[in-house]
Amino acid sequence: MNPPSSKSTTVDMDLQQRLEWQEATNAEQRARVMREALRRYRRESCTEYGTALFQQFADPVSREIEAILYRWGENPQLGGPGYGALPLVAALGSPQRIAAVALVTILDRLSHAVSFQGLALAIGVAVDAEVKAGEIGRRSPVSLDRLLDRTTAEKRDAVLAIAARPIEGSSPIWTRIERATVGLLLLEVVRRETGLVTLDKSETPNRRAHWRVLPSAKALDFIRRHPPRSLRPNRGPMVIQPIPWEGLVGGGHLANTSPVVAIRGSRGSAAISYLSGRIGPQLAAVNILQRQQLEVDPWMLQIQREAWDRGIPGLFPVERDPVPDAGPFPTSEPPDVQDAWRRNQARHHQDLRENSCRRLAIERALQTGEALAGRPIYQAHFLDFRSRAFTANRGLTHQGPDHQKALLQFSSSPPAGGAGFEWILKAAAGHWGFTRHQWDDRLLWGSDSRERMLAVADDPLGNAHLWREAKQPWQFLQLSRAVARVTRCSGRLSYPLESCGVPIRLDQTCSGAGIIATLLRDRAMAELCNVCGTGPNDLYSVVVQRLQQQLEIDLHCGDPRTHQLAAGWLELGIDRSWVKAAVMHTPFGSTCRTVADGIRDQLQERLGPVDDWAGRIYRPSSYLESRLRVVLGTETASLMQLRRWLCDVGREVVGRHQQQIRWTTPMGWPMQVGRPTPSKSVIRTHLLGKLAAVTFEEDPPEGELSARRTNSSITANLVHSFDAALVHSVTYRAGEQGVPLLTNHDCFATDPANASWLQKTLLDEFRALYATDWLEAIAEEIRCNAGLKALPPPPSRGALEIGEIGSNPYLFS
Repeated sequence: MNPPSSKSTTVDMDLQQRLEWQEATNAEQRARVMREALRRYRRESCTEYGTALFQQFADPVSREIEAILYRWGENPQLGGPGYGALPLVAALGSPQRIAAVALVTILDRLSHAVSFQGLALAIGVAVDAEVKAGEIGRRSPVSLDRLLDRTTAEKRDAVLAIAARPIEGSSPIWTRIERATVGLLLLEVVRRETGLVTLDKSETPNRRAHWRVLPSAKALDFIRRHPPRSLRPNRGPMVIQPIPWEGLVGGGHLANTSPVVAIRGSRGSAAISYLSGRIGPQLAAVNILQRQQLEVDPWMLQIQREAWDRGIPGLFPVERDPVPDAGPFPTSEPPDVQDAWRRNQARHHQDLRENSCRRLAIERALQTGEALAGRPIYQAHFLDFRSRAFTANRGLTHQGPDHQKALLQFSSSPPAGGAGFEWILKAAAGHWGFTRHQWDDRLLWGSDSRERMLAVADDPLGNAHLWREAKQPWQFLQLSRAVARVTRCSGRLSYPLESCGVPIRLDQTCSGAGIIATLLRDRAMAELCNVCGTGPNDLYSVVVQRLQQQLEIDLHCGDPRTHQLAAGWLELGIDRSWVKAAVMHTPFGSTCRTVADGIRDQLQERLGPVDDWAGRIYRPSSYLESRLRVVLGTETASLMQLRRWLCDVGREVVGRHQQQIRWTTPMGWPMQVGRPTPSKSVIRTHLLGKLAAVTFEEDPPEGELSARRTNSSITANLVHSFDAALVHSVTYRAGEQGVPLLTNHDCFATDPANASWLQKTLLDEFRALYATDWLEAIAEEIRCNAGLKALPPPPSRGALEIGEIGSNPYLFS
């Protein structure tokens, strides 16, 4: 590739500066718009000042409520504003939860002038709904779980509607007067303890007194001193090479001030200091990735824009047009029509909650592509604390979803040649869905499907039915276009001198389980993950097969309820998608609730809104999770050895000796894990969403480390540090050979001409990486760094030989 002229370099630099200035300006505007929207919709507790005030006054308000209740218990004749509601408040339980609900309700309206009676009533309604939600949860967790997937207002209204139905053993719903009295009491407590609001008296035209609640001078000054939080700009691809990283800061985008290692929270500065001067090899790898030149394919961009604007279904993750609003409620229609209206309205609100941001992301990717089409682009990168490499932009990146990946290609690559064309055909088969077949079968499918791919490339949208069903439809279209470019109209091959920059992707199969199996030298599990052996295997398919057998047993031998649940799942069909997340995350310590929630979300997406949510969603999901746990306990038992050992090490080093766990990855990255004990306890309410986290000081020992919190992520941290080491190793090799390379954690891509080299290099580097007995080496390093005499011994290793590691050509496929 010829170096750019000085004139073009200056033009590109000016364009990049304008792009970054616009990105920063857009971020400032978004911050102001978000602040104003939160204020307008009375969600000020979510603003910067609302959050700060919440943290500052939640504890004093709760203590004052507790003190009032104590004094009233000592003297039932105690008098004061709203004290007539003390019997109701005393029966509510936790003063902290009451304080949280009352304080949030007031903060949401802090900058508004509101009616005193209206605000008191709003507080009472919010507290009443919170109490009733707790009763519903104790009586029927199923009903509460269903409510939690709504907005705050929807949850509150639904709770009060359920509570309005008399049920034996539940407290009666409060009257309007009782709610107003409770609200009066809590409003007075908040006003007195915080000084955030004042009362203003005015007269109505008929000379009646009218009281309003206004923000105090203290509150207004606090708001002024807390401007909208600076949002991180939504960076896009760069039109010049990113600034190389020569140290922890100073690389990436022109205006970037963040360090190369993104570590959130209070431990960030200490961790950055720990890494200083020790990550030279990783910086070199990041700089190689940043030099990779890409381009937006104008042809693909035009097809995607037309498909999106026309709203062609089945091509993007979401439909362009939202589910329409159901309109006004049909009060005069029969019950079945009203039920249909409720289902349609629920589908409308669910679509808005789940898909609005996804639609914006698709449009942003298309607009970014339109602005940059036809010119070379680059991706700035950064690292996480495990040294995994991420692109610094999420708007248009090869680490994004299918439609974003298909927009990008290598800008300068050699001709594909015969072997490269075969890789294009095999990759097309993989994107169609043949990812677990032998290479020869994929090549055969690709050869047999050339007519399909030629038709798709000739008229993509007119022949959308020919590629819509692909596993990754847009990348399949990208490969079809590449096939068309190197195929004559007669169907005979030609290998033109023009370059072919379509990415050929190789993804490690069952990467987490495969890494653990290799560290443990577990030959049987390593073969299922294609670390060794000769043919394609699939751990997920094995789990599916065992799960289906478990369901067949319940179908024929279970009680009537179990029989019905098993029959329902067998009729729906069990495939890899139902078990993949559980298999991936169980060795990392995922809980039963996490697995059940994942199944529940997937089943909800498959079935859509249903009337009998408990019978159609909740109970089937819980049943399948219980059977899947039985299967995983058998099929992945060996993988859990690593987690048990790491947790033993965490309890010894972090819990008992209060030391950080430190080790070095195969590529020299210094790992340091040890999460501190939270200095504040967390109290969760039922109806406030993310505002439910209410913190109260309990004065724990400063700097104390928590073994429990450390162990919750220690297995994932170890495994991801190893897949990051492989990325750096392969990146070095590609940089030495001048081979184009894209990485996405355990997925790698290059052009067709270099695909064979990449596959061989991946297998060789994987074998070399795991030739060392890393568990023994890491255990000894942790022991020495912590200054301990002994640690729990690592789990015993199996019979996997070093020469077998990386011998299976389907390890990356």
